[in-house]
Amino acid sequence: YGQVTNLLISSKKGSAIAEFSSFKAA
Repeated sequence: YGQVTNLLISSKKGSAIAEFSSFKAA
């Protein structure tokens, strides 16, 4: 249960970080 929630949160964080990184790199 906790692992699934962490996975969802980390995936959302990952996409947000990826967008931020690409924005920074641009």
